[in-house]
Amino acid sequence: MRRAELQKRLQDLSARGFVQSERKGATGIGYTLERWLGVSENNLPIADMGGRVEIKATRSTANTLITLFTFNRSVWQKPQADILCRWGYRDDKRGRRALYSTVSAAKPNQQGLQVILPAGADQIWVIDSGSGERLASWDLFAIVGKFMAKFERLLLVHADTRKGAAGEECPYRAAQ
Repeated sequence: MRRAELQKRLQDLSARGFVQSERKGATGIGYTLERWLGVSENNLPIADMGGRVEIKATRSTANTLITLFTFNRSVWQKPQADILCRWGYRDDKRGRRALYSTVSAAKPNQQGLQVILPAGADQIWVIDSGSGERLASWDLFAIVGKFMAKFERLLLVHADTRKGAAGEECPYRAAQ
């Protein structure tokens, strides 16, 4: 899809006003946007539109982070079941143990996990801040490569939201 067609589709979608989300939950507005733009849902390490433009949607009122990309299971230094058992918590909504959390370099999170960049290393680690135990590691060059491949061009679309009779509705207001 060329830029002029993308702009036209976004303008048409914005002109519709409130649009019914086609999926419940956090990914609803992004999924709906991609459907309206004719983009197939995928978890590929390349940009959404012809490998050239990555599309992300966010709620205007949200102060949550946006997932840029995910990694495969090879980053874990311990079995994931062990990590869930030790650092996870009971997720009553899903009826199982879970570990959904943001980890930063600034300070350990509630589970005691922290991101570090060891001196002289070409990796980023997630560690248990109490023991220094490494739980996951990513090669910096792999991260830069993924970022460059997927985010050479990023289209961030903002949407307002409200609860409608059939669930969440949103008008897509701005794109940058």
